[in-house]
Amino acid sequence: MRSTWERINRRDIGLALVVTGIAGVLLLLGWLRPVERPLSDLFLRTTSRLVSASSPVSAVVIDDRAIETVGPLPWARADIASLVDRIAEHNPRVLIIDMLFSEQRDAEGDAALETALAHLDTILVAVLSPEGGWLLPIERFGGSVVAAHGHAETDTDGVVRSIATTKQAGGLPLPALALVAAQHGGWGGPIAPGRRFFPDFKKAPEEIPRISAADLLAGSPGKTGLLADRVVFLGYSASGTTDQYLVPVGRRNHPIPGV
Repeated sequence: MRSTWERINRRDIGLALVVTGIAGVLLLLGWLRPVERPLSDLFLRTTSRLVSASSPVSAVVIDDRAIETVGPLPWARADIASLVDRIAEHNPRVLIIDMLFSEQRDAEGDAALETALAHLDTILVAVLSPEGGWLLPIERFGGSVVAAHGHAETDTDGVVRSIATTKQAGGLPLPALALVAAQHGGWGGPIAPGRRFFPDFKKAPEEIPRISAADLLAGSPGKTGLLADRVVFLGYSASGTTDQYLVPVGRRNHPIPGV
């Protein structure tokens, strides 16, 4: 009897090892990817609906209404400075700006923005230049000291499921903007160089509270209570802006603003 059970156990263990080995090979070759991705996305969409996680994050967006109020993009630095000043009045924990300030413009506007940024703890986006190296915030706005990379990793099906924890160019490594923001929001994880980070999307990006820049500039109270002691992102959401991404959660095949 014992020998029979031993044979069965050895057979089951051997079969399990063979199946695991085959699955591992197929996974490495990418042949399970068409099944893996939809199942993973379905899991994330389900868990994000079940978990009612509070978030310390808000977004101030330059949307269609803001453009109708102020004017077309790109906005003058003086207008952005006014917006930053309005945000600063509500004492956010940190301001994460997903807007590129890699070149000088008019001296008066640059000076106004420099003054506005000095009133806040700020992180500014940097991106890799097509010619190599970084497009960093200019030095008067903080340069590489306040910079973090804003690149997302797009899979072959066009969906963003991960970000690179760090990217390096010209000998300068920069952490991911999202992970730096998460640290300010209370996340205690390390930013390990050269790895990919897979967010668990406890809250879908579409559920993050948004405030139109038009309301702030007009002095409308609205949702401004959602700015105090919070991680506040500033960026674009207007129609036609190219910074749009598909993510596993939220409405299917509906790009969301990168900010």
